Amino acid sequence: MLVAVLLVSDPAGVTVAVVASLLPILAVTWHGSTSTSRLRRSLTDLTGYVFAAEQFPDGVVLSTGTGIVPELDFTLQEGDQATVSVEEAVTVTNVIAVGLGRFGWLADRPPS
Repeated sequence: MLVAVLLVSDPAGVTVAVVASLLPILAVTWHGSTSTSRLRRSLTDLTGYVFAAEQFPDGVVLSTGTGIVPELDFTLQEGDQATVSVEEAVTVTNVIAVGLGRFGWLADRPPS
């Protein structure tokens, strides 16, 4: 989110939204949102802590934790679509895949 924060006009009040939907009909099954204004520490403080002990010449990702959590009975299914939007900056959409076989390219060895 560090890159996204640099792209917005007011990083202290950015809305982050998550939408889960069924493909191919795009019926919304769950949605939630939060704001960086709900963080207990300022983004300036958080980035200060990150850079206090280490240098990141290629950049760094600052993960602030989970601010958006669906109800306990909600589960994504294979083929569902999840979209995460950071206001004024970026929207990322992924289709849910199940099983390790689809992620073999991430492993040192092929899945068995």
